Amino acid sequence: MTDPLPLAEIVPLEYGGKWLAWDDEGVKIVAAGDSVDEVKAAAEAAGVVAPILEKAPSANSGFVGRI
Repeated sequence: MTDPLPLAEIVPLEYGGKWLAWDDEGVKIVAAGDSVDEVKAAAEAAGVVAPILEKAPSANSGFVGRI
């Protein structure tokens, strides 16, 4: 049996609609901003070699589905 993946940080509402850079393990947000280029540069300046980049959904979007 394999160990479960670590729980990722919950994205705070103030990051809604922003680009996010996660650490190399995808566990902690290391940078956030309005453009992917600025976020990638900030993450690399913070020492993250291969940041995971994603766009957070807007703060007013809802989730429809089942977990």
